[in-house]
Amino acid sequence: MSDLATWSAAASAVAAAVAAFFSWRSNVQARAEAREQQLPHLHAQLVDVSSRRLIEIVNDGPGIAKGVGFLMLNLGEICQAVVPPPAGFLRAGQGTTVEMHFTLPRPKTPPKPPKNYGVFFCRDLYERPHYWTLQGEHRMFTRFSWRRLRRVPQYPGVEAAMKLLYSDDRPISGLDIDKLRHVGITGEPRLDLPEPLFTSGDPPD
Repeated sequence: MSDLATWSAAASAVAAAVAAFFSWRSNVQARAEAREQQLPHLHAQLVDVSSRRLIEIVNDGPGIAKGVGFLMLNLGEICQAVVPPPAGFLRAGQGTTVEMHFTLPRPKTPPKPPKNYGVFFCRDLYERPHYWTLQGEHRMFTRFSWRRLRRVPQYPGVEAAMKLLYSDDRPISGLDIDKLRHVGITGEPRLDLPEPLFTSGDPPD
């Protein structure tokens, strides 16, 4: 075989390999984009009603949120719960309201940590865990797998996730959660259905 034929065969092999690589990369990106379009996105707020403290969680993402739960700290007390179904299974636009059995009102000299520290979480359609803080920070913990040659989900406990999310906050990073008073939820969580944008007729111009 001549040198020209050898170089031509080698160039064809390289071109085929490059084409196969870009095809694989395109498929991977397409799959990643499809998954991104099916992710939940949770928001939460705390509401005080008389001596009751409620947490309202809503899913405004396009994907389903499964196994919705939270861990909230309130002046030396902790409430950790996975919301039981059906309220813990939130489709796009749905929300849930849960009453936490914190001791309210609080004493004049509150213990540490201060209130309004919290993490709420869920799993997406692909069983990947997602965590958010009350301040709106979102995190999905991952690690690089040499066996799969890609990043794969990690599954830290909610207490570990909270310390990672608040790693720059000294009251949380050094907190011994076991020493706090644990409280539960009160009653049955309420499933809040999305309100219709229009009650009848065509939408306004």
